[in-house]
Amino acid sequence: MKQGVSQIVRGSADNPRVAQLIDELDYPVYQWFEQQVDIRKQSPDSVVGFYKLAGRSHYLKLFVAHSFWHRSFIGLGFSRALKSYDMANKLESNGIPVPAPLACVRHREGIVLITEALTDGHDMLALWEKDQLAADQQCWSAAGELLANLHNASFYHGDCKWSNLLWSGGHFTLLDLEAVRSIIPGSGRHYKDIARFTLNAEDMGAPAESYELFLTTYATNRSLSSSEVTRKTMPYLKKLRSRHQEKYGSRGHVLMQP
Repeated sequence: MKQGVSQIVRGSADNPRVAQLIDELDYPVYQWFEQQVDIRKQSPDSVVGFYKLAGRSHYLKLFVAHSFWHRSFIGLGFSRALKSYDMANKLESNGIPVPAPLACVRHREGIVLITEALTDGHDMLALWEKDQLAADQQCWSAAGELLANLHNASFYHGDCKWSNLLWSGGHFTLLDLEAVRSIIPGSGRHYKDIARFTLNAEDMGAPAESYELFLTTYATNRSLSSSEVTRKTMPYLKKLRSRHQEKYGSRGHVLMQP
């Protein structure tokens, strides 16, 4: 593939138009990101930002390919961007709110995932930092319901931290779908989502009554008792707590106990 030559590998060639724009670039996509995209996060492996076209905001994530072998794997269909796009479609079909997947564009430098941008919301961590979460019981209940629906549909998120739950339009939308997987019967992996959410709640010093509402809502929607959810979550939570304390020291307070 020559420099600047791209290929739309998911989504329509003209919907969204931004996919076609990237496809027709005659200079490096990384350079285009730096010049045209409102970059929010950047690392050696990816660049994330927002791009507005014809009055519509798009969320763009560039997954950088560092080697010939990496580019070859992308060409064969092995890519976090493609997995995220395909998983978003699966989750949507199961009634799980996610940013609408729009396109994936492959090129010499890697691959770009394009989804709708939900610019009118705030993630759960941002709500907490703005002092808008502790007293909003609707949010805690909605978080429990969303995770219950996700798990009832036989999926788990894999990185269920507060920053991946976006509150918009009176409900939560799941973000960052790269680690989402199908649940293998009997594996219990979905309780790692509850453990990750709980660790955030403990670290932030969330009110016990608010957390209890989350846990009760989750358990009820899964036809389980809170004690059973606690029992199955604790092995994952203990490991996360241990790593968290080693890295940050003691913070917050305990919310889930055997």
